[in-house]
Formats: sequence, structure tokens, C-alpha cells
Amino acid sequence: MFKTTPLQLLQREAGIWNAEDLLNYRQQCYAFKALSRPTGHPTNDILPPTFRYGELDAQPGQYSSSNLDWTKDNSQKSLGKHLAKQLASCLEVNLEAGFETIYSNLPLFQGEVVIKEEKLAKEEALLEYPEDLVIFTDGASQDKAGAGLVWQLPYRADLYQHGIPLGEGKEALDAELYTIKEGLLVAQREAQRPETNAIRVFSDSQRALKLIQKPITEGSDILLEIHNIAAGLRKPTTLYWVPGHKNIPRNELADQVAKEAALGPSRDSFISLGYIRKRIQEKYKQETLNPLILRGKRSLVARYLQLKSGHAIVGTYL
Repeated sequence: MFKTTPLQLLQREAGIWNAEDLLNYRQQCYAFKALSRPTGHPTNDILPPTFRYGELDAQPGQYSSSNLDWTKDNSQKSLGKHLAKQLASCLEVNLEAGFETIYSNLPLFQGEVVIKEEKLAKEEALLEYPEDLVIFTDGASQDKAGAGLVWQLPYRADLYQHGIPLGEGKEALDAELYTIKEGLLVAQREAQRPETNAIRVFSDSQRALKLIQKPITEGSDILLEIHNIAAGLRKPTTLYWVPGHKNIPRNELADQVAKEAALGPSRDSFISLGYIRKRIQEKYKQETLNPLILRGKRSLVARYLQLKSGHAIVGTYL
């Protein structure tokens, strides 16, 4: 090894991180784990409140000025403030609204979740339910996320629709769960009609429905809201899976509403943990090891690295 050997080039070629990048990555992963713990957990509490919950909705005097030290470059920081600064450095969104909050002891979903094979699920989604409140939900997430709702009241042919821009910092699953929550809020309002027999909510996200159905001890604030709203509904409530993009008119309309809503202006809202995980992975995705180094003969690998580093015995060295 020579003093002039380009170590960073060799590290990159071999798929090895330099020490500084590896340290930053591990610190950001630790900060993510702290955010993923439920409220009141000691690990979660080491992060400054202005980082966890944001300051968008903070009341005057709620936080001391020292709670914002983590945003400064030259101030002495506690462990929590240092981790907050490190994690914020890899996120390209506004942090004023804070992050998704995790709660423990989630209640069971007070309703039924139905996931059938595609043909039967499509047939059920195409049926008319004149006595019931029928709601189709869909979420969209590209650079920004959006929620789309389409619903039909009992004994009426009209379709009502509503789109909600969710802004940045959300993944597709977050948009789907948020839309289901909004659908249940519609049900909470509309199901008070005496003619409503039952509530049927359709979603094309099996992952979201299974997350709602599965008994879990910890979950996000959106999941908690879904469970709490469903528990307060006084009519039988069923969530159905519907296959997406299968020419089901109400589902296609909900998808269109969600995509249009994603393009609209939105008030800053929380950043999801799924988005944070993806950003950390994207920023520090390890480069694939060169197949020549992985499987080549030792002598050939040595000559290849000599050429790449500029230390091969070639004409310029003679």
C-alpha cells in the first residue's frame, strides 16, 4: 500500500464503506430505532421533543429554547440531540410537523376484515348494496402522497368523492392506512342515518388490511385512530380487499381522486417511519461487489486493482 493509493476508490470498488459513512449510517439507524419505540419508552425519550413531535402545533412556551439545539451545527449536544441532527441530515422534507408516533397496547379491530381470492373479491366489489353505506378508499404515493375517497349512501345512486393531499414524507402504505381512517370518519358521520344497515369499506391494499386485522401490541397513531373509530361505530363494519386496476368503476374513481389530490398543495403533516427507513436505505445502499473481485483469480484481481489505483507496472513506471 502506497501513500498515493486512492483508498476511497478501492473501498468503493470492493463494496466497503469508509469509517465516517459507516458511523453516520449506524447513528441514523439508532435514531430510527428510537423513533420506532412507543411513547414513554426510555429509548424514545432521549430524542428532543421538538424533533419527535415537531413545533408546528406547539403552544407558546411549550418547549425551552435548548430543545432546538439539535438543529445547530456548532452547539454541544447530548446523545439524543446528536442523533436527531444525524437523522435529519438524510431527510429531504420539512420536519416542523414531527414524526409518526408509535403507541403500545392497541385494541383489537371491532369489525370484520375480508380478503378473498381475486375473482370473488372483484364480484363483491361490483355488487350494489342498496341498504348499506359503501366506501371505496385508495392511496397514492409518488413524490407526494394523496388520499382518495368515493362513497355511496343507502338507497341513492349518487357517488360522493373527496381527495386529501398528504404531502411529502409518506409511503404507499401510509397513504392507504390514512385513507381507510378517513373512510371510517365518513362512516362515523353518515352511518347515523336510520336507513343505514351496515358499513362496507373497500381497499385495494392487502398489506394495510392485514395490518389492521392482525392483533399487535404496538402500532402507529393512524392504526390507533382506525381501531378507535371502528369501536365507536354503531353499525356492523366490514373492510374488504378489492383488486386494484381491474375495471371496478368505484375503485378506479378513488384511485383517480387520490392521484389528483397528491398533486395539490398540502399542509405539512407528520413524516412516516416507513419513509425514514427507505431514505436511510437509499442514501447508504451498499454498492454491489464487482463480480471480477468476487469470483476472479487472485492474480487477476491484484492486477485489476493495480490498474484501477494507478500503481500497475505499465509504461509510465518504466
